[in-house]
Amino acid sequence: MSGITEITFQTLNDSLWIVALALLVLIGLAVILYRRTNPPLPRYVRIILGTLRIIAILALCVALMEPVLSYSRQHERPRRVALLLDRSASMGRMEDGRTRTSRVDSLLSSESFDRLREQADLTVWHFGGNIRADAAEVDETRTALGDAVYEIGQQELTESSDHWLLLSDGNSNSGRDPREAARGLTT
Repeated sequence: MSGITEITFQTLNDSLWIVALALLVLIGLAVILYRRTNPPLPRYVRIILGTLRIIAILALCVALMEPVLSYSRQHERPRRVALLLDRSASMGRMEDGRTRTSRVDSLLSSESFDRLREQADLTVWHFGGNIRADAAEVDETRTALGDAVYEIGQQELTESSDHWLLLSDGNSNSGRDPREAARGLTT
């Protein structure tokens, strides 16, 4: 949804009373000067010339007031969320009878994530030793968390996500330092 909101009008000149006084004096002078002209002009010509002079005076006074018209334009788009899923071999470890991957998958099939998918444009990235959109193409022998964060940051230079959601066991054993890769990111 797009639209213009908060339209405001201001003047930058602090001495508006001087401008208003000059406006009154100049309009009075224009009326007096065009009541009688030498050589005499038809009445409709005097009215036209007087009106043009008053318009010019008004334009000058408006310029002296230094008007500023400002507005805000609002543009709404669905939120963009990048979901980074760890698909390395360490996610296959068992904890309390369930693997870490099965815990992540059950979280992804919950109502909360269904609502997130409805309310946001969700992009899923799978990572291990590399980062891919398809989980089958991920190198599962390593966990390069820093490389994944860096590559997503590079891919989203032109159209960045509003939020990143990282689901991992936190064990980075390869590639860049995750803290260094995340430093300077805007997301």
